[in-house]
Amino acid sequence: MKDGAQVMPLRAWSHALGALALAVPAVLYLFHFSSLGWPDGFLSERDRAEQDLFHLFVGASLLLGLSLFWLGRSGARRGVAVATGLFLLLVACSLATLSYFRAHLPGGGGG
Repeated sequence: MKDGAQVMPLRAWSHALGALALAVPAVLYLFHFSSLGWPDGFLSERDRAEQDLFHLFVGASLLLGLSLFWLGRSGARRGVAVATGLFLLLVACSLATLSYFRAHLPGGGGG
């Protein structure tokens, strides 16, 4: 049985990070991806690539967020550490990929 003083910070950390992992895709959708593309529905090559990346990010964030809630509830310290590392790796890879898309794919702005 785990000591209550050790489990509470772990549970608080995992629940806070799990909530963040579930909230970030919602905020991204509200502020960026809901207005993606042109008014006539045209999506540039970069818009389509960002949309696919967003769908992958949402799926992975959902899985990691729910697993963080579950791991925090069960008190698995190593599992929370692994899930935290995976979430940080997911965010870093997503930002690097997004930066690559914006640097190398046409945005459809014309010239």
